[in-house]
Amino acid sequence: MRIRRSSHCFLRLERRRFLDLGALLRGSVDWLERPRVVASGLLDGREHVLEAEHLELLLRVPGVWTAATGLAGTEEDRQRLDDLLAWGLVLSEAADDDARERLQDERRLSARGWFPAAAYYHYLARWQGIQGAGTGSEPTPGLTELPAHPPDDPPPPAFPPAHPGDEVSLAEGTLDSPLAQLLEARGTCRSFDPDRPLSAGNLAVLLRQVFGARGIARRSGGLTLLRKSSPSGGALHPIEAYVLVQNVDGLDPGIYHYEVGGHRLRTLERRSAPEIGDLVLRGTAGQPYFAAAAVGVVLVARFQRNFWKYRHHAKAYRVLLLDAAHLSQTLALVATDLGLGSFITSAINEVDLEQALGLDPLEHGVVAVCGAGPKGPKVADYELGDEPFVPGGIE
Repeated sequence: MRIRRSSHCFLRLERRRFLDLGALLRGSVDWLERPRVVASGLLDGREHVLEAEHLELLLRVPGVWTAATGLAGTEEDRQRLDDLLAWGLVLSEAADDDARERLQDERRLSARGWFPAAAYYHYLARWQGIQGAGTGSEPTPGLTELPAHPPDDPPPPAFPPAHPGDEVSLAEGTLDSPLAQLLEARGTCRSFDPDRPLSAGNLAVLLRQVFGARGIARRSGGLTLLRKSSPSGGALHPIEAYVLVQNVDGLDPGIYHYEVGGHRLRTLERRSAPEIGDLVLRGTAGQPYFAAAAVGVVLVARFQRNFWKYRHHAKAYRVLLLDAAHLSQTLALVATDLGLGSFITSAINEVDLEQALGLDPLEHGVVAVCGAGPKGPKVADYELGDEPFVPGGIE
């Protein structure tokens, strides 16, 4: 069998502090630092602590195909090599399905134009099966529980300290228009009325005004650029809308894809309303207030649409996240104009949603979840309050 090191293998040192027992026996308190190596393989999607022998073997495996027998001659080394193969840090030409799939995935990932650091962040930050507070179950330790702040660590001020320099007064800056009223009314809704359906007409307005194309521009080489109501890097608009319908008049509950080219929904899977609510709850890491929205909208990045132009570009992935943020604000404004509540969250189980939508994570990635629907009664715990802000009233 021939093996080689994966092209998508990241190593980092993690600091670990230990109490120096020798110093303690001598009557003083001191600490020893013993860093450990943590390896991450994008094809595995997890981090693994490497023992010194694992690391030494990994560094001996070249990036070109070579015989495994020449690198793992002892039984101990063969076991360590099995670990590295299982973690996706080393690839093999074995005939089993897992080995072939890893090789195929690595080739695809290399060909898609990912900037390596962006791929590392994206794949290692994805959640699966994470639960937050408020679901009736225990939150996932270390991920959804926020650590307590030390008493001598007050929160940073709402506004940063003033820079040195002369003050320049500005006009009042108010706006008297429907847009100003819309901006004033916009907010995140955490109380939806599960008994009031969203009209099919309002859903059509929401999708057309937020995600629909308003113009196209044809370029050489077959590239078509789009103009929408939100900006997008390179006018590429790689974010797709997958609609989780729970309570819409005249539309069966289920999973849909919004096709911009024809301004229509494509049915991917019909499910019951409770099943869609459970999917939203699971997809938003157990945030129950969002599961009551009439529709959820999963924002999915079509990587190749962006990376085809910005190949291996350090800013390409950041543009994808900005695109999703622009769309979420436009959705909030359109929903507000329709008298609906809306939300966006990035505390999501990307892996669970990608599996439910039937997405290939090397081609499409979930980056955020939005939603909208008729509002329910206000819940005091989720309201920011109505205290107006006047510039200069608080510094």
